[in-house]
Amino acid sequence: MDADIWHKVDSTTRHIFGGLNTPVGIAAIAVLPAICEEILFRGALQPRLGLVVTALLFTSIHTSTASRSTRAVLVIAVGLGSDSQVH
Repeated sequence: MDADIWHKVDSTTRHIFGGLNTPVGIAAIAVLPAICEEILFRGALQPRLGLVVTALLFTSIHTSTASRSTRAVLVIAVGLGSDSQVH
């Protein structure tokens, strides 16, 4: 990457994420993605697509290769998704 491109990427990154270096910003980065995932997967997709399809979609965005960790994420997704159906 040449210096000009690096400078543009660095400038854009600082512009987008510059205000998130406070405790509130750090908490937002940690919590908001999880809340949005729950709304998307459990609230919007799972009632329409079902538990298994939603768990497979969840697994596919959290892993990159088929491995033990992929199976673990799938088992967790099914387990947590089935728990949300009970309530």
